[in-house]
Amino acid sequence: MPSGPSNHGSQGQLQGRWRNSNSSNSLHSPGSPGNASPNPSSPFRFSNTSPANIPSTPVPSTPIPSTPSGPPMRYVSRFHNGDKKGDDQILNTIILNKLNVFSVKTYDDVKQFLFQILGSDQREFVREFTWLVFRKAAAEDKFCPLFAKLLSDIKKEYPVILEEMRNLHTTYLDIWKNQESSDTKVDRRCRLGYSQFLAELTVLGVLESDAMKATIQILKDCIIECLPNEGSQATIEEYTDCLKQLCMGKIPKPIQQIIRDTLITDLDIWISKEVKEVPGLSSKSRFAFMDLRDFLMKSA
Repeated sequence: MPSGPSNHGSQGQLQGRWRNSNSSNSLHSPGSPGNASPNPSSPFRFSNTSPANIPSTPVPSTPIPSTPSGPPMRYVSRFHNGDKKGDDQILNTIILNKLNVFSVKTYDDVKQFLFQILGSDQREFVREFTWLVFRKAAAEDKFCPLFAKLLSDIKKEYPVILEEMRNLHTTYLDIWKNQESSDTKVDRRCRLGYSQFLAELTVLGVLESDAMKATIQILKDCIIECLPNEGSQATIEEYTDCLKQLCMGKIPKPIQQIIRDTLITDLDIWISKEVKEVPGLSSKSRFAFMDLRDFLMKSA
């Protein structure tokens, strides 16, 4: 007499569907063809569909409905469990790989992927992610507008990232200092890229006016420190390029006023001094200061 479907056969059917699914790191909504969990070698899985959850009692051979009746399953990384080693693996491999192919075409895909990965209360992970984006943006200035837009969109869903950006801005003030230090956390070769990134964040309203004011003030102090030294001409030229990046973009009117109040008087003094009084000021920097002054006055 033929026997009914065995437990082993039922498990085989379900596990066969697990193994044969074509999964990727892209995210799919429940019920869609790409909803099957990744194969065991993938770093991601759905939190409630592991083989351990397959029932041990026989199940009828009725077709499984394509749309689950319960709440949507949450996409979970098996690395992201609050463990520092696991979080580092996500940051240094998975997220970094996504950011390495970041472009206008991949923007929405990367943003949605990051929304899923960042969906936790792990403050340290959010901090490290923000630091990673700051480094990438400063080093790859042509992508600054995209990286700034990404952080602007993320902060709408995860406001905690704003606090981390404020902290990072304070850390990045070291990028302007002229003294070499082995314990600095920033790469001073990326000054120009960071200037553009900061300007983009300011235009999008991600960073407050105090951040721009602090940056302009420390840049001004660094220039004043270098002016008496003829050997600092190249450094002042770099500072001047950074100021132009920060001040000559589509900066909101209230912040433009703060920049004028902070810079105009000093620009007038630097421009009017004779060469022997400011040996660190090259002709290139002097003309750049004139252009910057004219721009600030016309934008008033």
